Amino acid sequence: MTFQEIAEITQGKILQSGSSSDVKHLVFDSRRPLIEAASSIFFAISGEHHDGNDYLQDLYRRGIRNFVV
Repeated sequence: MTFQEIAEITQGKILQSGSSSDVKHLVFDSRRPLIEAASSIFFAISGEHHDGNDYLQDLYRRGIRNFVV
């Protein structure tokens, strides 16, 4: 699946396109090791005890460049 297809499915908007590769990994847990950051997309999910948006900067430093927020 491509990043453009995910944007269409989620009715999202691509703010900046920097990757032309396909999505190979969906990331929901920032504590897990990243396999291939360039082909990963992080879903910033908010819950009762956490907010995925709090982890965006750390994940960006670790190489992820694609986020659903």
